[in-house]
Amino acid sequence: MASSSLSFSGDFITSLKSMPSELFVRGMLYLSLTVLGVPGNTAIILAFHLLLYQENRLLRADIIVLHLAWANLLVVGVRCLLETLASFCLANIFGDTGCKAALFIHRTSRSLSIWITFVLSAYQCLSLAPPGSHWASVCAMVAHNLSFVFHFIWLLNTCVSSTAILFSFSTRNNSIPTNSGINIEFCFLQFPSRLFKEVNGAVQVVRDVVPIALMTLASVDFDNGLGVYTITVRTLSSSLLSDLCVFFSSLYAALSPVVIIASNRKVNARLRCVVQKKATSTTTT
Repeated sequence: MASSSLSFSGDFITSLKSMPSELFVRGMLYLSLTVLGVPGNTAIILAFHLLLYQENRLLRADIIVLHLAWANLLVVGVRCLLETLASFCLANIFGDTGCKAALFIHRTSRSLSIWITFVLSAYQCLSLAPPGSHWASVCAMVAHNLSFVFHFIWLLNTCVSSTAILFSFSTRNNSIPTNSGINIEFCFLQFPSRLFKEVNGAVQVVRDVVPIALMTLASVDFDNGLGVYTITVRTLSSSLLSDLCVFFSSLYAALSPVVIIASNRKVNARLRCVVQKKATSTTTT
């Protein structure tokens, strides 16, 4: 057993030494996002489930933040973790099926993260409206129909991301993307035509920019920074564009729980309680 683990360690170190520098940097960046994002979003999800268990209810804003944490966990857990494993050659994941699943889940959850952030910002803004005002009525309507809002954005983003299932392939097929294709390191997106590729890109842009523009118009706080990467990188090459979109969307998903844990008193209190209980049980034993 010990010899097999030593053999694995030796093979892993050898593979690291032979890795191209760009691939190594890519792997380290995604590893850092995975280490930061997965535990952070998981902690938020556990904190809200603990709150639900203790109080038997969640406020509307808490439900929105919980959904945001789930979307961010999918972004970091699916794309970043898989990119890390593939970059360091720890797992052979990105076959045709792996590419279709990873790209679809990542694109859907990335856009869900943006849209849920918009819903959270809009709800918090509406909740400040004076009682009896028109905006207070809108806030009450949103709160009453929150499940419909979630179903709508899930359906919208799932449908728009469905092209990832239809047109993504593994780079192991030794095919080269044409003018109608996009190289995403371990996967290709090969569209039927260049026009189809441009139309699909435009739909993706509109889907992401709409909530960002609405947040900007509403002059909401820090969450507006979420949209900067989506707008600016669209003028870059398709390969670099894809890498930057993936990285910055994952960066938001990884850093978001840090902000939530620091600013949300309910989450902070539940996590402190869990830590104190563990410390107490460790001391008594």
